[in-house]
Amino acid sequence: GGKQLSACNPLVGVIQHDLSRNLLQNSRTHNLQILSLTLRVVFNMFNSVREHMKVQLEVFFNSIHLAESSQQEAREMALESLVEFCREPQLMVDIYTNYDCDVQCTNLFEDMCKFLSKNTFPLSGSLNALNLLSLEGLFAILRSLADSCGSDQAAKLDHHESKPNEEELSSEEAPNSVEQLRLAKQRKKRLAMGAEQFNRKPTKGLEFCQSLGLLPEVLEPVSIGAFLRTCPGLDKTAIGLYLGEPDDLNLKALTEFTNSFDFTDMELGDALRGYLATFRLPGESQKIARIIETFAARYFAVMPGPFASADTVYILSYAIIMLNTDLHNVQVKKKMTKEDFLRMNRGINDNKDLPAEFLSAIYDNICKDEIKMSEDLSSAANASGGNANEPRWDDLLTSMHHKYRNRFAATLGMSSVHARDMFLVAWDGVISALSVVFETTEDEKVLRKTIEGFHNFSKICSFHGLHDEFNKLVSTLAKSLYKFAEAADANRPPDEDPNWLFVKDAKVKIAAHEMFAIAFNHADGLRDGWACLLDYVARLHRLKALPASLMEGDDFADLHGRPLHSASDPEALHRRTPTVPSSGGVGSFFRSISYLWGAAQAPRSHDAGGKRSASCLDEPGNEELATWVGSLRLEELLGNTKFLSNEAVSHLVRALVVASSKLLDESSEGRGVGGDAGGGENQALAVGEHFGEARTVESSLLALELLTSTAVANAARAPVLWPSVHAHMRRLLDGVQEPNLAVERTVVNQLRLCLRLMASATPEEQQISADLMDALRQITLLPAPVLQSLADRISQGLLTLIRANAAHIRQREDWETVVSLLQQFAGMAPPASTPALEAMSYLLREEGQVHVSVLNFDFLQQTLLAFVDAVLSPGAAKQHAAAATGNPSPTAAEIRRWQQQTAGQVMGLMYALFVRLRCWQGMQPNTLPVIYHVGGRVTGGEHTT
Repeated sequence: GGKQLSACNPLVGVIQHDLSRNLLQNSRTHNLQILSLTLRVVFNMFNSVREHMKVQLEVFFNSIHLAESSQQEAREMALESLVEFCREPQLMVDIYTNYDCDVQCTNLFEDMCKFLSKNTFPLSGSLNALNLLSLEGLFAILRSLADSCGSDQAAKLDHHESKPNEEELSSEEAPNSVEQLRLAKQRKKRLAMGAEQFNRKPTKGLEFCQSLGLLPEVLEPVSIGAFLRTCPGLDKTAIGLYLGEPDDLNLKALTEFTNSFDFTDMELGDALRGYLATFRLPGESQKIARIIETFAARYFAVMPGPFASADTVYILSYAIIMLNTDLHNVQVKKKMTKEDFLRMNRGINDNKDLPAEFLSAIYDNICKDEIKMSEDLSSAANASGGNANEPRWDDLLTSMHHKYRNRFAATLGMSSVHARDMFLVAWDGVISALSVVFETTEDEKVLRKTIEGFHNFSKICSFHGLHDEFNKLVSTLAKSLYKFAEAADANRPPDEDPNWLFVKDAKVKIAAHEMFAIAFNHADGLRDGWACLLDYVARLHRLKALPASLMEGDDFADLHGRPLHSASDPEALHRRTPTVPSSGGVGSFFRSISYLWGAAQAPRSHDAGGKRSASCLDEPGNEELATWVGSLRLEELLGNTKFLSNEAVSHLVRALVVASSKLLDESSEGRGVGGDAGGGENQALAVGEHFGEARTVESSLLALELLTSTAVANAARAPVLWPSVHAHMRRLLDGVQEPNLAVERTVVNQLRLCLRLMASATPEEQQISADLMDALRQITLLPAPVLQSLADRISQGLLTLIRANAAHIRQREDWETVVSLLQQFAGMAPPASTPALEAMSYLLREEGQVHVSVLNFDFLQQTLLAFVDAVLSPGAAKQHAAAATGNPSPTAAEIRRWQQQTAGQVMGLMYALFVRLRCWQGMQPNTLPVIYHVGGRVTGGEHTT
């Protein structure tokens, strides 16, 4: 087994050297059987002795599994082997922690995910074997990451990035904790960013590294030298150019860089070889001279040997570079002999010769083993035919000792805490690959697996709090939905509303169902994704294919529980007749109303009572459609928002504000429902523009109702939600010119908000209370025609508001706003004046007297006088008498009877008001006010009985 192999050091050495070298050679074979056996051996090596094979396994992956082969069968075999690795969750975690979290290694797990994502995209429009294999690998990775989410809730970490501990990260020991690995990964990412900038322009790159915390605020030669020596990914040409500059800081950095090499017991040729392997010598002779001079000084300080001075080392180093070029450059026909080399170096050691044996050994060393000057990364790849991942095995073994100091370490039991970081490096490519497969496949099995992949993706995002990635998934599904609809549009009958495609086409329905299922299961993660969901709801709304509860809005009923007439657009409004008359209380004045919003051509259905239904789902023959729409769980998603997080609800409110923004134009221009349905750009789903604007006036009214319902349901979170709701409502009522249904519903919803939120506002939330009264004050500023058309609703709303929230009206100016509206309604038609008089009666009778104070006494008195004027007005008296008797032409006796009854009621209220006044003044109970009429006005006096 693997433990026995690992315990046998001689056998491990054979596996590391001879076996690995031969396996790499065998991987290039055209014999598929040999290739298959080679891949199997590599997989078994990873499973058994991977702690000894860190460098070898990286080479195998880059040279075999992730390499592009011209032979189709070989590519399939390599992918099959790669998928076999992906099916081992622990192996994936080990690869991530040992390579992606190691500064000196490649991002192997990330490269694997990118490779699989790239190869999932079909080239010919249909999925081939390579695409399916790559897709299977992505499925396996997603499945393992999703499974780790539910394994241990306690494994969820703080996802905020921590500032790296430089002392821990600079340690040569392998990271041995979760946090150290995470910090190492973060540092590796910053180093890659710094290297990229340095490769473009070294000086600016160092400044950028300072901003990343990789270098100190004040650049020091020591830190620069260490950075150039240890930072992976630096372009060696850029390093050479920086080290060759004559500036003082560059020269000092060159010295520190060179002093970081330990040349102890090294021959000059080997020392020069190792030194030049870390950068590329610049082309200018002066820069080369400065670099070689610094090298010579360092080598002479450590290994003086036979040299008289550092100048001797300098001259000989130049000679070695010339010899290396002469012997190994194919363009040089006449090669330098050993005698030529000895002759060239006579007298260089302080006018003396170096030992011939010493120079001969250097010649033989260079002749046998070329000093390879490092090249640009791009140049190296081009020079090797783009196969830069296949270096010589001897070079790999050398780099194993110098570059890979840490052994491969298993990370047992840490998969759940690393799942988030692993997902973050792969999610973008994964979602792109899954969406392409989802849109192109016709295979039902592949489609089911892709949908499972979407759900695993959402589970990972939800568990780890990755809201941006989760909403990207929702947006991706929405775009796929529109692409399916666009493809189906070619076969649509010309006279059919294109929005029917959203409930008829099978692929569209699948995409919509999965989008809403994912959103419902993880609704707390919804942010920008709300816009996609509301966009589809608007499409259903245009077809009247929403549940009836979503197409109903709350409105005020009269004192007998009957629905109020819509003065704005009677044809656009349908109300259910309540079965039980109102009995008072907050809820008694609300009655459910259904809007016939849609512009669809479907016939309207009727309920058992002969009333038209606003939803086509109630029509006979639409049972299947009703079942499917019910499966979207729209009522639960949009109706149970009080269980969502603050962030999720806040983003829903913002999305509803945007969705109802069409009413801004409607309110200001005074157009009625059924006006221009265009305008406004759907920022979330530009691809849906093919089917026209989803955000019409009708759907905007629906969004307004949902906005109010959401704010009311989340009254406890008013400090979070109210500012944006209040600002939007103000915008909707600004600039109103004439009555229409949009204005009517805005005013009603404004009153609903005041009614519901005023009671929940705590004394500490003074701004909310002030805003609520400001909303009422804005209603008083509506143009007279608008206010008169909405007077019945406003009056009923104020009556309900006073009954429920009079105790919460604490400022004199607020009482002035409320009572002044009642005063205006006193002279209007009965539907407006009757509730207003009822509101006055509530305040002045026993139940509401506690709310009468010096803050509102004079306003109440003026309002009662306005009611007296209405009683004495012949026109108003006739109108009220007709409403009271049901006779359009009441007799004079009927008019007088109404005047007497109403006058008695008003006088009783005036009496109650002055009783309240005498109580404040501390007067005797038998001293009462008398009311008398003077010059057409009613005033008060005193009379002692």
